[in-house]
Amino acid sequence: MIFFCFFSFLKKDKLKLQKNKKTLLNNLLNKIVKESNTYLGTPYLWGGTTKNGIDCSAFVKNVYLSIGIKLPRVSQNQAKVGKTITLDKIRKGDLIFFETDKNRPNTVSHVGIYLGSGNLIHASSKNKKVVIVPLNQGYFLSKIVIIKRIVDVI
Repeated sequence: MIFFCFFSFLKKDKLKLQKNKKTLLNNLLNKIVKESNTYLGTPYLWGGTTKNGIDCSAFVKNVYLSIGIKLPRVSQNQAKVGKTITLDKIRKGDLIFFETDKNRPNTVSHVGIYLGSGNLIHASSKNKKVVIVPLNQGYFLSKIVIIKRIVDVI
């Protein structure tokens, strides 16, 4: 009987730990979304790294740095970090990498952060600022190269 009670205690402890991990993960993902939203309207500047002017990869790098994660500076190198995810498994905080240079097919040249609910936030050279757009726009869906998950529960 003591043996059973001990395993019952361990099982409850494990469930509590899993719940705590999921809570921690959700808090981190919410911080990513909240921080990324502070950049809305920030002017786009190729090579820029601040809220005075920023490009897509610096935007992503800065947002992740706000939760203590250091990412490489350029999108091609950022795409080498994390776990590859399929579009049907995407969740808030995942990074979506795109091919936007027709002269370099299947080469990462842009990155944004998935916010959930079908929305993407990114530093847009076209809109000349950080914006939120629906991911299901034909342009973005057709340009995805890879999706990466940086933050996850172990």
